[in-house]
Amino acid sequence: MTVEVAYLPEHRKNPIWPNSAEELVGIVDQFSTGERPSCTLMWIILTDDQDETSILFVGISPGASTGSLLFQGEEGQFFSKGLDDAEGIEEYFDFGECRRHPENSKIDISGVRAAVAEFYSISGKLPKCIEWQDYVEY
Repeated sequence: MTVEVAYLPEHRKNPIWPNSAEELVGIVDQFSTGERPSCTLMWIILTDDQDETSILFVGISPGASTGSLLFQGEEGQFFSKGLDDAEGIEEYFDFGECRRHPENSKIDISGVRAAVAEFYSISGKLPKCIEWQDYVEY
């Protein structure tokens, strides 16, 4: 299994290669506290031993206590599910390009951390520790 992480322009050529779920969560923690206004979306790309690839996109605005997840893998595409009554769009920036997530996909940072750790631990499958909702393009 290989896991690569990118959220800054320099990571396109030199991604981060975490060796454990704990190390990956530490990278998310650094990402959530950093100053990077043009990069608020992290890519976590996991390729398992059968060469199946899953991606977990992690959107966190600098200093925020919430984040949004987008999973793409064998099970399909799903956004994290947060508050049902939240409406609107949350914008995250992927190397300067806007990516839209539904406002109701925002979850507490502890849920983001748990889902990221589980994603690593279960080799890129859809984490079960949080709720998910169907993907809709915005």
